[in-house]
Amino acid sequence: MSQGTPDSVDRGQSGFQGQYGTPAAAGSGAGVGPDPSVGAAAGAGTGPASGTGAATGAAPAWPPSTPPAPAGEEEQHPSSRGFWVMITVLAIIALVVFAVLLTLGSSNGRFGGSAAPHPTATATAPAAPGAGQGTPGQGGLNTTPGPVETRYTQLATDRGWVAGQDYIPTQPDEIRTQLQALPQLETASGQTAGDPKAPVHVTIYSDYACSFCNKLHAESVPQLLELANKGDIYLAYVQVPIFKDTVSSDRAAAAAHAAGLQGKFWEYSSLLFDGAAAAGHDPDKAPSMFSDENLDAYATQLGLDVEAFRAARDSAETTSFIAAQESLGLETLGLRGTPAIIINGTASTGYQPLTAITNTIELEKALVDAAS
Repeated sequence: MSQGTPDSVDRGQSGFQGQYGTPAAAGSGAGVGPDPSVGAAAGAGTGPASGTGAATGAAPAWPPSTPPAPAGEEEQHPSSRGFWVMITVLAIIALVVFAVLLTLGSSNGRFGGSAAPHPTATATAPAAPGAGQGTPGQGGLNTTPGPVETRYTQLATDRGWVAGQDYIPTQPDEIRTQLQALPQLETASGQTAGDPKAPVHVTIYSDYACSFCNKLHAESVPQLLELANKGDIYLAYVQVPIFKDTVSSDRAAAAAHAAGLQGKFWEYSSLLFDGAAAAGHDPDKAPSMFSDENLDAYATQLGLDVEAFRAARDSAETTSFIAAQESLGLETLGLRGTPAIIINGTASTGYQPLTAITNTIELEKALVDAAS
């Protein structure tokens, strides 16, 4: 969507201290973001996103101006080819980063001490010649695909689905492994739904001031919550407040987390998104969008203990936790925009329609079933 980046802040490894445990495999440098030389939203998947540029510079423009792509269409970004060159380098660097992650602090009960136990999918049939080969920006390298990527693509082909329209193309096998080794939000964070032992993990990376995040939330989260409640998926929401320097979206993130500690994270998130939409993305209204007055009003509306809510929202622990989530998105994954979504080993940046998300969940579940 828009280019630019939040003002320069320290988003280095210090963001992990006391927040993340040790992943079971290389869990950094997964490379969902684009070529850092291009300040546009891009990545492993398709669809528009609210973008940030390099790690430092001017704050991203707000309100967003680019309309989302219609359902079933995908947006190719000019940095896609550079992205896939970068991804191969990151796959090597990940081994070094993993060694660094092993030295990080222990979990504080909000991020797991290790990656969640995603079942490891294995191919159950020989790869068809050329099957699953991706193109830059569509979830695959222009090389011979691994067995899991090949099987994933074949499952989609068997269903008559079109990549980038009906489902999200997956990543090469080595990247899938890294994505599934990322630190996981624990239920104690208040920002999850479902059973962590569910076969498919769905993690959304989002900012409450992002209109594409709003669209994704409104269209997809209600059904995703249903799937979580049925035990089909484990749903988690990671806060990446890229608009914190323009509309204080980090305050909204802290408030949502505080509401989550009282069991109302998803309801509170809906109120935040509704409030942003009601402001009509008017720059004159933006500064007060996430004012303490509005944040308290949402807490009252949901019947929360407002005093406890305020204390949690304004605590140093919550501030640190939000910063750790931001670091996970911007530094570990290399995101340059929101929203982004990771479904087991498949990642996408930008808005995705509900059908593409649920179909991708089906494909990932099929991989797990075939491996069990």
